[in-house]
Amino acid sequence: VASLPIDRSDNTYELADNLTLIRGAHSLKLGAEIRDLQLNGYIEVYSRGQINFTGALTGSGIGDLLLGLPTLDIQSRYTGPQTLRSKSVSGYVQDDWKVTRKLTLNLGLRYEYDSPATDPTNRMATFDFQTGQTVQVGTNGISRSGTHGWDGGFGPRVGFAWSPMEHTVVRGGYGVYYDSGMFVVNSSLYYNPPFFTVSVYFPSATSLITLANPFAPSNGFVPPAALSTISPNFQPAYSQNWNFNIQREIEHAGIISVAYAGSKGTHLPRSLDINQPLLPGSGDIASRSPYPAFSNILETESGGNSEYQSLQVSFRRQLAGGLSLLAAYTFSKSIDDTSAFLPTSVDQNFPQDSHNYRLERGLSSYDIPHRATVAFVYRIPGGSRWTRGFE
Repeated sequence: VASLPIDRSDNTYELADNLTLIRGAHSLKLGAEIRDLQLNGYIEVYSRGQINFTGALTGSGIGDLLLGLPTLDIQSRYTGPQTLRSKSVSGYVQDDWKVTRKLTLNLGLRYEYDSPATDPTNRMATFDFQTGQTVQVGTNGISRSGTHGWDGGFGPRVGFAWSPMEHTVVRGGYGVYYDSGMFVVNSSLYYNPPFFTVSVYFPSATSLITLANPFAPSNGFVPPAALSTISPNFQPAYSQNWNFNIQREIEHAGIISVAYAGSKGTHLPRSLDINQPLLPGSGDIASRSPYPAFSNILETESGGNSEYQSLQVSFRRQLAGGLSLLAAYTFSKSIDDTSAFLPTSVDQNFPQDSHNYRLERGLSSYDIPHRATVAFVYRIPGGSRWTRGFE
């Protein structure tokens, strides 16, 4: 396997405190949290080497293996380990205000800050857009994380519950929620020259590669490096979530609820190849690439967007004999330009044209327009100690 061995340890040190004050119609809550995040480990990619038998000589991969004659070998030089560090600071204040007997307001504000991940030894490299070369982080004006960072963000939270008449409740809410930092984004900077290089080995007309010496220098060369970099303007993603719900209890029938819920994701992490050839054509691909000295240059940026809209209907009824019914139906649509940061078997989450991400906008790979569920709950009758409280 190309990415073995893998040895990873995550440590989180946390200090938090919360306070609740009840004063008349107000229930005040406030709190703060500080977290120190650490990642320590090895993720070796091709360090042990990879030997491929394609059947080029005998017509069978097993046949080439028995002869001990590989078709292609790959080996990397990696200076590991990975030692990423990050800090998170957050605080919030919230007031649950019972304005009247029929109206309650929820008012809150939260602050979030996650520092970009860094390595204490600066043993990472990123792509310098000014020079068109790779450069060690923390040098030549490049920050230790490879990004400019951000100052944190405020997330307001607003909600209400109102009962305009008996057996009827109207609820609504809106909030902004920030994503936490991901070590996987910055860890890609470990796999750039000079800290990570890959050599490829081919047989030649005068020298075959063998199992006895699969990585002979005479058969190897270092291809143009494929880089991984982060946009200098990368910042954490956030989502806006909102809902509006009307719930009505109908006598002798049950409780019916109708809701509209939606969300919008902004600054979602996504990948693209900034070295993709600008136009199709003949000849050497490198001549049509913005940076011909390199192969792919995979950049992670925070430019992704998503939208979700839904109608949600539910019905709950208490039936006879300890039996109750719950039925729910959701009609929804989810649209985005990248459905996940990492590839999946359903969607590679990589643009067909890295120079025009607008072509990627469409239904999410996880979009489910219709979803209906029905559930029954039966409370076991009797008051014995064996059945009491069981459903």
